[in-house]
Amino acid sequence: MAAGFTYEPLYTNTLISNTATVSFSSFSGYTDLVLVINGIMSTSGASVYMDFNGVITGGLYSYTLIRGNGSTATSGGGSASIGEPLGGTNGYTASRYTIVCNIQDYANTTTYKSSLVRWSQADGLTEVLVNLWASTAAITSLTVKNNDTHTFLTGSTFTLYGIKAA
Repeated sequence: MAAGFTYEPLYTNTLISNTATVSFSSFSGYTDLVLVINGIMSTSGASVYMDFNGVITGGLYSYTLIRGNGSTATSGGGSASIGEPLGGTNGYTASRYTIVCNIQDYANTTTYKSSLVRWSQADGLTEVLVNLWASTAAITSLTVKNNDTHTFLTGSTFTLYGIKAA
């Protein structure tokens, strides 16, 4: 017998006006979550972050990243004080980008939470991030936001999927 669908769309939000944050909650019964963002940024130099359960305490979010544009590659890492980084333009000027964020084992209450993120944009910038939220709390909500005063522009689309164990 063939397995059923494992990706289930939980929420889709297409912005009808500019906004600083997009939040999701009330998801359960899945092993993992996948967040897909087709975004339009308000300016170059913007970065996108996500916090879990409203926690923005410094030191709980850490990351490692690799970034490239077809001719130059860089890497880095550290901690983030406003949430888990999902990527950023790093001075590039493209206004449209795509983020795919896989959040593993989000409901487990005995392990820290990890995620894998892929960011790409039309001008060729690509980033891959590995993130860790140093908390054993189950993730019950997530909020996506830009740094500083940047906003997500009208037409940006945010979709959250639940993944059931096959």
